[in-house]
Amino acid sequence: MDWGFIAPKVRVLIGASYFRAAFDSTEIAKFENGLRRVVTDPTQDFTIRVGEITWATLESDLDLQYLFPAQRLTTYLGLGIGVHVRDGDGVAIDRTFVEDALDTVQAGLNLSLGWAFLVVPHVQLTVDLRGSLTSELRAAAARGGLMFRFPGGSASAR
Repeated sequence: MDWGFIAPKVRVLIGASYFRAAFDSTEIAKFENGLRRVVTDPTQDFTIRVGEITWATLESDLDLQYLFPAQRLTTYLGLGIGVHVRDGDGVAIDRTFVEDALDTVQAGLNLSLGWAFLVVPHVQLTVDLRGSLTSELRAAAARGGLMFRFPGGSASAR
């Protein structure tokens, strides 16, 4: 959400996002093979099936964006901070140190570069490149969309 300008050409944005994914089957196979190496079984007839392990992230951000407005195109550079709450889940890791290692709360640094093109009054086509960095995770995203600005506020940089 765009909370408006705090200085000429500097706007404040507050955001939240959620991401959930399953670990890759190759990574799960490596984990299962690692467990096999530490199990002593003289008959070698044991089976290890870890199953699905997921990792979800809830992120809350506060960003400042510096605008470079032009006639119909606005370019911006952004810098911000975020809080990342992560949760790992899976039957095989439930209530273990593996789940504890995946469950974290961390601060992060955000960088963004974007463009907003005025299509018609109050409607912009947007393209945004965004990176997020924490001590455990580096993420990059390319996003696009339409933005509607409610009439009455200042849509341009002050």
